[in-house]
Amino acid sequence: MRTPLEQRLFNTHRNIRQVIYNKNSPAHQIWIKHGIPLEEDVGDLEQFTSWVMKKLGPPPFPEARIVRKDQSRGYLKKNLEWNSHKVQGQRLLRAARIKFRGRTQCVRAWAEELGISYHVLYNRYYRGKLNLKQLVKEYL
Repeated sequence: MRTPLEQRLFNTHRNIRQVIYNKNSPAHQIWIKHGIPLEEDVGDLEQFTSWVMKKLGPPPFPEARIVRKDQSRGYLKKNLEWNSHKVQGQRLLRAARIKFRGRTQCVRAWAEELGISYHVLYNRYYRGKLNLKQLVKEYL
């Protein structure tokens, strides 16, 4: 039986290998479509676990997972870090980016910063009813 950390590393390793090697994987197809490089092999599970513990250390908080720092780059070892699922989601290439007051962030980040319900902001934005300036006017 694996510990929770061992299971998390096993799942991460399996998912990385799926993206890199399984040409039938939807994730592999998305990476090809976006031109994300698939160049570095993470090795077998034992090598990957050893590298993670040596270079990244143990997870800094219980929910931490291994994520890519830059979503436009592949699973290069120098592009991996421990972070939260939330941060990973905000970095996704498909996350809508909204430019407002000279800054660009995803919808969730704007909602948190401005104290607006994410679901309200998301629904209004994606329905195309208002731009961000109009959406946040009542909150400023």
